[in-house]
Amino acid sequence: MNESDITPIGAVINGAHPSRRSDDEITQFDGTGVGLQDLALTAVAVDKAHQRGLGIEIDF
Repeated sequence: MNESDITPIGAVINGAHPSRRSDDEITQFDGTGVGLQDLALTAVAVDKAHQRGLGIEIDF
């Protein structure tokens, strides 16, 4: 793997770079960092899942 193989997650989220283009590609995300960033990323992931009819809601 080279540095040119790495795409910042923000570029994928804002649409500046495509995510996986085939099932053969691997996505790895290092989510360490500021808690607010983790919360923002989770909110985007949940919204996208709802838009696609994916996932289930769990009462807790």
